[in-house]
Amino acid sequence: MKKNNVLFYTLIFISILCKSQDTIIKTNGEKIAAKVMVIEIETIIYKKSNNINGPTYNILKSDVYMVKYENGTTDLFNTAKPEPQEKNNLKKLSQNDIILRDGNNYKYQGRDLRKREVGNILSVNSPKQYHSYISGYGCSIAAVTIAGIGSLCTCIGIFTYRKSPTMLIIGGSIIVVSIPFGIAGVSIMKHSVDAYNRSITSSINTKLNLGFTQNGVGFTLMF
Repeated sequence: MKKNNVLFYTLIFISILCKSQDTIIKTNGEKIAAKVMVIEIETIIYKKSNNINGPTYNILKSDVYMVKYENGTTDLFNTAKPEPQEKNNLKKLSQNDIILRDGNNYKYQGRDLRKREVGNILSVNSPKQYHSYISGYGCSIAAVTIAGIGSLCTCIGIFTYRKSPTMLIIGGSIIVVSIPFGIAGVSIMKHSVDAYNRSITSSINTKLNLGFTQNGVGFTLMF
């Protein structure tokens, strides 16, 4: 029974870590995954959800359409609903904006990227895929954290095994539970980057050919 309780609460903890974030929706349609700290008279102070211990940012309330909080509640700051900007942003991207992926390694414009840097690029070029990527990144971090806790419990269990094997069993169980979450997190990140790259290649591979035919001027749209 105790073992099942530990697994149950571990799953809840991982789920909270993966989903606990606020979303700031700007008037231009851009979405920022954040943790809102303070809402002042004219500004909103926040931290980026993928770097809670990092710098603090602020944004004018006049530039914000809505804030969606992690508990499901919202604050509306402008009544005019923004139009999605994703398609407009993608039209400006080129082949150089593709994020090269080799397994779990990423490159951008010839430079090796850390996982957090990949998120930063997606946040600017593709807010939709950034939101998906950051969910996977959060799950991956949570899995590493939980696995660390499980390893600590396992080490304690090794020294206390003669008295009781409980801690050793708990530690091993926590490590096992963390594995699928880590795999899922990595898979979500890969899928987000691949979807982002596909959206770029599909836009730059579209060509319009003009030419003369026996009936006049014709055109061919090629993909």
